[in-house]
Formats: sequence, structure tokens, C-alpha cells
Amino acid sequence: MPHRQRSGTLLSVSGQASVDPPRVLLVCREKAIWGEDAAIRRALARHLSLEEYVVDDRWPDSAGDLGGLKAFDAVIWFVKFRVMRSKPAFDWAGYEGLRLMYDWDTCQDFSHIASRNYLGQYPDEFRRHRFDLLVCTGRRTRDHFRAQGIDAEWIPKAADHELFRDLGLDREGLCTYGNPYPSRRVVLNHLGAAGIAVDNVSAPLVDLNAALNRYLGGLICNAELRMRFRLADALVRVSRGRIPVLAEGPEPMIKNFEIAASGAAPICDELGELAELGFADGRTAVLYRSLTELAEKVSSLLADPVSLRRIGQNAAELVRTRHTWEARGAEFGSLIRTRLSAVGGQT
Repeated sequence: MPHRQRSGTLLSVSGQASVDPPRVLLVCREKAIWGEDAAIRRALARHLSLEEYVVDDRWPDSAGDLGGLKAFDAVIWFVKFRVMRSKPAFDWAGYEGLRLMYDWDTCQDFSHIASRNYLGQYPDEFRRHRFDLLVCTGRRTRDHFRAQGIDAEWIPKAADHELFRDLGLDREGLCTYGNPYPSRRVVLNHLGAAGIAVDNVSAPLVDLNAALNRYLGGLICNAELRMRFRLADALVRVSRGRIPVLAEGPEPMIKNFEIAASGAAPICDELGELAELGFADGRTAVLYRSLTELAEKVSSLLADPVSLRRIGQNAAELVRTRHTWEARGAEFGSLIRTRLSAVGGQT
């Protein structure tokens, strides 16, 4: 979609979805314009009258830095939390529109799957910058913040339908990709001890779909460890996975949707919200509640590649129809319209 430089790093994008859509300013990073987060930005631009301010060159401290906000019904901040928490509280200068904080990693407020650096820090930052609404990417995450008095909504992650799709190629075996969190290392070590090979895929985002299309299934682990990695790994080896060392993960990660969109069967630990998203065991996913169950199911399905392939095809159709960033853009547009209507319409 074409961009026009206005002043500094304020950009203008035309909305295309409806008559008089809400006027929204997206405060974001450069990679939300051209990089790996661009799919959600494109979707937002189709459902909102969107302008963007890129923070990479100059962080805005006040409404004046953004050229004034009177023209906008809502402002969405989509930036790294670690950066935001190091900045002074934003001066809204009396702005009365909707103030949204949008973050894909807010589960780090209560989950240590990736890091312990941000535990318990999100609510104070949300209030310090005087946001109205937190948009997070997990149902459990949403409920966590609501319990602390934060107005929060859930819009799940998704897959880029322009990049991820089933290419109809011959497939075999299993793969995984992404950060080797401790829980994921335990899962891989357990499968390795059971004689089940899982290839690690490493590819740029534009090439990832082609790599995933080589495999029947993609292993996902959103779970957390109940103990330190070394002890957990040792116990799993001794007990052959019968001792439960994994706790339920915080929320589905982006790879849940990308693996499924590619046509590989998503193999994932059970999460409460997966059923609500349409991921059903044996139909659109392979779900497990223990390492023992995981090894047994994977061994059985690898011996029945036709069934595993069918699950992958069903998963790809599920994501194509329900879990694209385009769908998330529509959900975002609906959310903003609803919130604006609740306070008496657009500013």
C-alpha cells in the first residue's frame, strides 16, 4: 500500500474498508511498516483511516511531537515494552480520544516462558502512560489483566496469508523453529530419547513457509517448566516423561498459526483457548497433556502419514478462514468502533 511522507516520521495510509472509518494513529516501529510486523499494519489500514508515526528516529514524549491528536479518534501504541518502560510518561495534552496499548508479549507480566525480566511490570506502565485499553493476544492474558483492574481485550495472533499457505508438496517427518526456551528443549530431548527426530528449521520469514511445507507436522511448545531445566530434563529422562514437569503455557504463540497455515499439522501442548480458536485434537491439531502422551501420539501418527497430512490440511483451512492478520484487522476495527460508540461516537 502506498505511503506518503508528511513530516518527520509521520506517514499517511488510506483506509479502504468502509465509509468514514475511525481515524487512528498507529505509533509503531519501523518493522511494522516494512518488516516482520507489516501484515497487521496493512490489515489495520484496510479497516481504519490510518496514519503512522515511526518511533525509530525520534521517540514522542507528548501529543505535540505527534503533530497534535485532535484529528484522531484513537491512538494505538504498538512498540516494545522494554523501550516504553524506559521513557517518560507520555503527555496526552488533554487528548480525549481512545488510547490503546497493543502488545504481543503482555503474557510476560505473569509468565516466565521467555524471560523473568518483566514479571508484574505491565500494569504500572499501562497506568503511568495513561492508556484506556490494553489489547493483548491471549484469553488467559486478558483475564489476568482484568483481575488487576486493567481494561483489556483479546485479539489473538495470526498468520500472514500472503506468506503462509499449503503448497501441496510431498512431505515427511517433523520440524520445529523459534527460540529454544527451556520447556521446548525438554520436549525435544524427550522425543529424541524416544527415537523421534524433529528437524530445527531456520529461515528468513519470507522463506519459512517453503521450509515448513517439507514436513507433515510442526512441533509447538507453549508450556512452562515447573522447575529448573537441568532438573526437569534429568527427571524426564529417568521417568521417560511420566513425571509432569510442564505447566500450561500462557497463550498460543504465532507459530501455532504459521505452522497450521503452511499445511503442517500443529502439534501443541493443550491450552484452554485452543478449542475456542478451532484447534481440535485429531482434526485440526495434535494436542498433548504430557510428554508420554506426546511421544505416543506422534509415533502413531508418523506411522499413519495420511492421517497426519489430513490434520495439516484441515489446520490450513482453519487458519485461512479464521486466523489471518486480515481477520485481526477487521476485529480491531470492530473493537474500536464499539468502544467509540460506547463513549458517544467518534471525536
